Amino acid sequence: MKKTIWICLTLISFNFGYSQVAPQQISTVALNFCASVESVSGYCNFNNTKFITAADSTSGKIFMEVKSTGTAPIGATSLVFKVYKVDKAGTEKFVTMLQQNIKPEWIYAWMPYNFDSPAKFNIKVYNEADQLICSRMFETIAFK
Repeated sequence: MKKTIWICLTLISFNFGYSQVAPQQISTVALNFCASVESVSGYCNFNNTKFITAADSTSGKIFMEVKSTGTAPIGATSLVFKVYKVDKAGTEKFVTMLQQNIKPEWIYAWMPYNFDSPAKFNIKVYNEADQLICSRMFETIAFK
């Protein structure tokens, strides 16, 4: 019995030894919403998911920042921002699509856009191969 247990444990340990993956540079990308972005450092000023717009305005300029969270760059040559308005039932309605050409070695990129207020939005960001790389929701609130 001890020999059988030892053989089973040995086979299991060999299986784990061969199933390990070599470390790779994996780019994880995050989407942030900012009042502005510092061009040199990529710092997202007032990173939030709720923004209050001016009382005399029906729109608010928000920056959508795509930023690598790992050690690897974004790795895309183009970013496509698809903007959806989300109603109270959670249904998305397509608003617009914005495209930005970038260099694969970039760590961050951003796109400003004037969003309606008040509303909830879902932003989906795709690379040039039309693969979703990140998405996130945020809300604009009219100041009263």
